Amino acid sequence: MLTKRATRLRTPADLRARLSSSAADARAWRALTPSARRIAAHWIDGARQPDVRNWRIADVLRRAHRYQRGDGPFYPSDQEQHLLSRRGAARRGR
Repeated sequence: MLTKRATRLRTPADLRARLSSSAADARAWRALTPSARRIAAHWIDGARQPDVRNWRIADVLRRAHRYQRGDGPFYPSDQEQHLLSRRGAARRGR
């Protein structure tokens, strides 16, 4: 019988810094499922420009707070999908 070995989540350093500076953000992050944290960390880590990384961290934590409060899902809603594209970022004034 094969077993899958759990891998430890690699949390980006800038996200770790944000979580260590805010207890509320850390609680919201811990409220996410391990798979949601893994996906979010991977998405944040994929951004190379500091402003994009910072925006992704803020967006992930905003959605984590929403999930923690029970106000909606962690994943982006249909209304938020346009914010995740570069075109949506241009409309936000980036």
